[in-house]
Amino acid sequence: MKTVIILLSGIILLACNPSVRSIDYGIDSCHYCKMNIADPRFAAQLVTEKGKIFTFDAIECMVNDLADSRESHAALVVMDYNNPNQWINASEGHYVINNKIQSPMGAHLACFSSKADAYTTLDIPQDSILDWNTLVTKRFTLEGL
Repeated sequence: MKTVIILLSGIILLACNPSVRSIDYGIDSCHYCKMNIADPRFAAQLVTEKGKIFTFDAIECMVNDLADSRESHAALVVMDYNNPNQWINASEGHYVINNKIQSPMGAHLACFSSKADAYTTLDIPQDSILDWNTLVTKRFTLEGL
């Protein structure tokens, strides 16, 4: 009986835990700029503590939205540029702003799961990688807004 109660408690907790969802590319729109989300390499997602999900077509949109919003979040994830089916916890990503990257809103921003991936993909200097704490201090001017 004790095992059943523990098991049911775990299931209830998992059901209440906010989590990310897959994005329906070409259908879902960006919470910040309202454009359709078309390129999975740049997608981002914010999940509030209450479970509300906000999708973004570009990391720069999520960063700007975080600066404007006072809503608390339970999860912030970004897509791995080299593996656009893999969400990365935003705080664990390695960010690059470089003209070789054509992000949807023109900030030339992408996230990589490792520094090595960023270096080899873009052939960039090692000191050009940003961490999440540095990235969120920036404010991006977005094309088309």
